[in-house]
Amino acid sequence: MDTQKKEIALIGAGKIGKGYTADLFSEAGYHLIFLCHSLKQAEAMRAQGSYTIFKYRNGQEAPEEYQISDFEAYSTAAEYEQCLAALARVRYATVHVYPGAFQAIGHMVGDAIRRRVAEGNADTLDLMLCLNYIDADRILKRYIEERLETEEERRYFAEKVGVGMALTFRWGAEPPGCCRRIRFALAWRNRPTSRSTRRPSVGRCRRGPRCARLARCANGWRISCGAAM
Repeated sequence: MDTQKKEIALIGAGKIGKGYTADLFSEAGYHLIFLCHSLKQAEAMRAQGSYTIFKYRNGQEAPEEYQISDFEAYSTAAEYEQCLAALARVRYATVHVYPGAFQAIGHMVGDAIRRRVAEGNADTLDLMLCLNYIDADRILKRYIEERLETEEERRYFAEKVGVGMALTFRWGAEPPGCCRRIRFALAWRNRPTSRSTRRPSVGRCRRGPRCARLARCANGWRISCGAAM
């Protein structure tokens, strides 16, 4: 029987990380490990020990409240060793950062793969990229590969690490002042009737019957040039 602790690394602690993936995996019983760039944010989250998610469904008079408390938080800029240790042991990680951070995150994942190989960790690692950015998976893979030095490390990456794209269909917004007065660290988002993620696909484009060059569409979306959104 597999008795490994259920835990997941969440790379990025913004609206998607704290308000969406944290909610999903916390409700599923996972211990959360936030890896965020800001040391100030990581320290504030550790000091507070918990934060509130306000779940709002259209038509509700008041939002539901859910507490996130079973988590760790580390800064990728100032606490790299702790971040590396987490990525070297977890089986699952989500990524929700801006494109400017792709290189640093890819290199960190590459370093974690090297450590996994050195420590004899044969477990798989699934990376779920919650990024609305075209070819994010290809870009991140390239940065990961830049850190791999041996054939064994490259083979581990090819055979043990999965990198998948997902779109997050949940709205996030700045919390109103009444909620901010309750907690400094919180997340405010809607609660749709269903939670769904899917791989981006080619579809109809408003610019013509079929978009031949999706990368050059108005908003850079791979999916339907935004027409389906």
